[in-house]
Amino acid sequence: MLDNFCSQLARRYEGETVRYPAGGKRVTAVIVRHSDIPTPPIAELLDMLSFASGFRGSVQAPGAVTLGPTLNQIRYHTEQPEDYYSEAVRRVEEVYSKYPFFTTLRQRFGALIDRLFGEVVAPLVYRRKPAAWNTIRRIEMGAAAHWDNLNMEWPSGQFPHLSGQLALNYFLASPAYGGEAVIYDAKCIESADLNITESRHPALAIKPRIGDLLIFDSCAMHAVNPVVVGHRVAMSCFVGKTDDGMVKWS
Repeated sequence: MLDNFCSQLARRYEGETVRYPAGGKRVTAVIVRHSDIPTPPIAELLDMLSFASGFRGSVQAPGAVTLGPTLNQIRYHTEQPEDYYSEAVRRVEEVYSKYPFFTTLRQRFGALIDRLFGEVVAPLVYRRKPAAWNTIRRIEMGAAAHWDNLNMEWPSGQFPHLSGQLALNYFLASPAYGGEAVIYDAKCIESADLNITESRHPALAIKPRIGDLLIFDSCAMHAVNPVVVGHRVAMSCFVGKTDDGMVKWS
């Protein structure tokens, strides 16, 4: 899916493609460096994230702060998934209402996604409702190697028409040292034990700049190096292909 997108991207949008050859396979990432999305001052960004007290950390990224609900958070709150989802969305909108700039930022991010894929990328439908499709996440302590694959993580048949999955990360803050995205030459189906090392699976380490949009195959094993100096904050979502067109979610 990503290779096809790379060739389309060259025709639709000026950007830079980074490829990594390894043992006959490739780790591929796309960095779009000519986005017209404005970035907020770091002080305002960190102040807004301080309100995200209910979305902290994960097994892969301890200490991370996330503004916005994700489908996996819903999956882990199975007793009342609808209540959790509604409450999470309500809290996010409350935060955005305090910082109008970020409403514009979200709209511009959505418009950029539509432009990149050459169509209106609609939210994925979950339980007959549109899924939330963007989060803002601050990662300082790094993230362990993991993969993101909605069809493998959720019960069989939950999203039968979804094929392929890309991760999109638009960087609002980039650290001076550390915080690289590390993408390994290993897919989730090849790495059930998550025992990923660069000696076994050569990797591509990418250090995006503020304003960069990093796109990669989320089914590839990937990690984040710890931040040494500065802050690492990105607005992110996933994009996948269905029979009816492209869809987005978080």
